[in-house]
Amino acid sequence: MMLTELDCARVAQWLDAPRTSSQGGGFPVRVDYPSARSQENVEHYLARIVW
Repeated sequence: MMLTELDCARVAQWLDAPRTSSQGGGFPVRVDYPSARSQENVEHYLARIVW
């Protein structure tokens, strides 16, 4: 699990799992939200944008 918002020590204890860490770098992230097509239902929209 790699989330900075979580208390990783507590999650590791809760899962009874080892806690590891590594040095990482920041990478730019671009988030796109493709528009749904006219009359497109949610199932088709999700299938199109996920695959």
